[in-house]
Amino acid sequence: MRKKILAMLATLGIAVTLAAAVASPAQAAQSDCPSSSGGITVVGCFYTHSNYGTPLWIVTTSQGCKNFTSTWNDRASSAWNRTVAGSSGAYLIRIWVDGNCSGQSAHFVPGRADSGFSWYWNDAASSYAVYPCSSVSEC
Repeated sequence: MRKKILAMLATLGIAVTLAAAVASPAQAAQSDCPSSSGGITVVGCFYTHSNYGTPLWIVTTSQGCKNFTSTWNDRASSAWNRTVAGSSGAYLIRIWVDGNCSGQSAHFVPGRADSGFSWYWNDAASSYAVYPCSSVSEC
């Protein structure tokens, strides 16, 4: 009996050790936000699930109002602005609940990560824009 209990504990110990060594999906997904895409600097990423769950929408330095595509409209649940505050490459990301950058808005300053939008913003963003921090006061 004692040998069976020790064998079960040893097996359980191995399973717990393996589980602890595997990265959680949230950690792996946030790190999936690339620093560049097609030679263009990536400012940040939006994710369709909380805790940076994939799939993700890449935000580049391309300025001007952008509407999410129909498959992404009202789907974002978390975000990360991967730019560094105080650097020449710092950008602000702003999201809106309506298309064409209208209606209620919220912004993500450099370095800000939001693993789960509040009830108001979850699955509500329809458009976004990026601004160099040198041109906006919110940074």
